[in-house]
Amino acid sequence: MFKKTSLYDQFELGKELGQSVIFATRDVALAYARVTEDMDPIYYDDAAAQACGYERAVVPSGFHIQYTAMKWATGQQLYVPQGSVHVRQNYEIFREVYHGDRLITKVTISDKYIKRDRKYVTYRCTVINQRDEIVAISEFTNLLPEEE
Repeated sequence: MFKKTSLYDQFELGKELGQSVIFATRDVALAYARVTEDMDPIYYDDAAAQACGYERAVVPSGFHIQYTAMKWATGQQLYVPQGSVHVRQNYEIFREVYHGDRLITKVTISDKYIKRDRKYVTYRCTVINQRDEIVAISEFTNLLPEEE
C-alpha cells in the first residue's frame, strides 16, 4: 500500500521552482506607464531622468514587480494548488531598472509553517539584472487548501 504524500510536505524549503527572463524594453516600459497612467518624464526622457539623479530613463518600479512575478517564472498553476488563498505579499525594490535591462526572476520556497492547524507556504521571487545585481525581492504567502 502506498502512503499518500501530504501537499504541504511536497514544498521543500529552498527548492527552486523556476526562472524567467524578460527584457525591460523602452516600448514595454512605456506601455506599462501608460496603462498605470503614470507618465513621469523620467520614464522616457533621459534628460529628465538625469536631472533626478539617474543615469538615463528608467522603467517604472511596478513594472519589474508585475512582470517578473511567480506566474511568469513558474507557470503559477504548477505550484499554487487549486483552493489556495493568497494571504500576504511583500515587495522590496533595491535598484532602478533601465530600458534594455535583462531581468531574471528566480522563484524558491522560502518558508512554510503551520499556524492554528492551517498550512502556509511562502514563495520568494528574486529579480536579478544582467549585471548580477538584485533588483527586487517579492514574497507571496498562500494558505494551502485543507487535505482530505
